[in-house]
Amino acid sequence: LNAYPLALLKRLGVWRGRIVLSFHGSDVREIDAASPAWRFIARQTDAVTACSAALAGRVEALGLFDPERIQVVYNGIDCAHFQATPGDSGVASGAPFILNIGTYVPGKAQNVLLEAFAQIAGRFPDLQLVFAGGTNNGKWLASQRQLAAERGVGGRVRFLENISQRQVADLMRQATCLAHASLDEAFGLVVIEAGASALPVIATRVGGIPEIIASPEHGVLVDAGDAAAMAAALAAVVGEPVEARRRADRLQERVGKYFSVDAMARGYLDVCVES
Repeated sequence: LNAYPLALLKRLGVWRGRIVLSFHGSDVREIDAASPAWRFIARQTDAVTACSAALAGRVEALGLFDPERIQVVYNGIDCAHFQATPGDSGVASGAPFILNIGTYVPGKAQNVLLEAFAQIAGRFPDLQLVFAGGTNNGKWLASQRQLAAERGVGGRVRFLENISQRQVADLMRQATCLAHASLDEAFGLVVIEAGASALPVIATRVGGIPEIIASPEHGVLVDAGDAAAMAAALAAVVGEPVEARRRADRLQERVGKYFSVDAMARGYLDVCVES
């Protein structure tokens, strides 16, 4: 509702600017479409952007905004940041590992990835699993440590907490693959970060992720919550490194073209000029 004062000034004719609202995920869930304040803001809004077509659909479903004014502008990253020389990520180099990046909360479904890893651990005795993310309140993280121990893989799983963006980039440049098990994603920023790093990606078919992994040529998609499918995908990527590398190279090219900072800036500029 921070846009309300601007909307009011615009309605009164005191301010002659344009209002462009940009949505990125949780902000959509917080909107009360029946709120008079939001209905007022919507009437004064010139354009709306969403970071994926999937999220744009959710914005349209609110019934507040003219569908013709809702446009998709994908999030972008500094691709070069993820292509630099690896540094000290806190994980010993040389040991192959599957990487998962995400806050330790149930929605990121680290438990599904743990179950999948336990299913293939015997086939790949040198393989490790590395989680990295914000701890939130710590409860879900504690439960995942316990689950790893219960599944007999506690010694091969590492949980990194609240690491820097530089360390995330270093991990991506050293990992065998990224496995993203999230139950829902408005976009999937970590997937384009992995793509920029030329890291093979396995991700769930949710939200905006299929817009990034547009075909099997770019990565592997599995259904959310399906540990067996995740295990099969992990085994295929780890067991077929040449093909995994080919997909990673194609994804890197796609990310550079559609999900760079430059592409994002052009998208916002077009919206602002046209609105």
